[in-house]
Amino acid sequence: MAIGTYVCDLATLVFALLLFSPSVLLSVDVRVFVKYPLPPGTTGPEAISFTEYGVGPFTGISDGSIIKLNPLLGTFEYFAYAAPNKNKTLCDGNSDPSLYSKCGRPLGSAFNGSDYLYFCDVYFGLNGVGPAGGQATQLVTSAGGQPVYYCNAVAVDPINGTVYFLDTSQRFKNILQMVLANDRSGRLLSYEPATGNVKVLENGLAGPAGLAISNDGSYLLISVIITQTIQKFYLTGPKANTLETLPTSILRPGNIERIGSRDEFLVPENIGPVVHYAIKIDGNGIVLGNESIAGPYTNVSYLRDLQPLGDSIFIGSEFDTFVGATASLLGLLSL
Repeated sequence: MAIGTYVCDLATLVFALLLFSPSVLLSVDVRVFVKYPLPPGTTGPEAISFTEYGVGPFTGISDGSIIKLNPLLGTFEYFAYAAPNKNKTLCDGNSDPSLYSKCGRPLGSAFNGSDYLYFCDVYFGLNGVGPAGGQATQLVTSAGGQPVYYCNAVAVDPINGTVYFLDTSQRFKNILQMVLANDRSGRLLSYEPATGNVKVLENGLAGPAGLAISNDGSYLLISVIITQTIQKFYLTGPKANTLETLPTSILRPGNIERIGSRDEFLVPENIGPVVHYAIKIDGNGIVLGNESIAGPYTNVSYLRDLQPLGDSIFIGSEFDTFVGATASLLGLLSL
């Protein structure tokens, strides 16, 4: 079942009905793709997150901002940022990578079960911001005596609130350079909000890109770019604090996201420059299903994120000027 039918006129309205009225989707065989445009001049909604109650999506973009969708208007609004004393005149509406060190570049994010957002910024480490948004609080910039050089993905323990995040490389801030160098300097880190304690849980990772936690907080899954694998880090039980590589191989994987409260996960597989799949796996890396992602993504080199919400999937990519959303993967999510 490939994505084949796209509705452009009034698509946002139809999609909203599908999103908030699943019974409509169950009774009518319709497949809708919607583009939510970013603020003018910006690109790169690489990672997407929602609150526990489905508010969002929130995403980081090229001008250093976290933005939030206004569902009534179908447009994004500025919400938060990490760069201290950010010059909005210089930064807002920017897509120039040379300004990232001044304006910031937010990537992965996750809510703590309520309305507090943790997010990684490549240049400003792990940050946190409350529901009012604005200037975020810088929480972690170093771990184990080394700077957090490429903060990239976040997962929050649903049981105790521990924040897990990735330092994708200690050498590069560019994924292509990291891959060409066969870099093995990535790290898995943790942050305890109550105490401020930061730990290095694992060193020597080969380009860790995505991070998800199980529903009971017993393990993490990490998508790894260079080895094109999924790794499992045990947090509890007899294998606690150990890492193993699962048998599943996924070509050029992006971020990994848990599907609702189930221990099932969604990760993009990028086969060649223009062919993409949504791969659904369980906590042991067993493939449960896959779905072609086509439409406007046939000319996009790399999908970063597939964030499920109900019967819908929101799509993040590195260079696009919009967040995509589709309700055509119902079969995949209901397996």
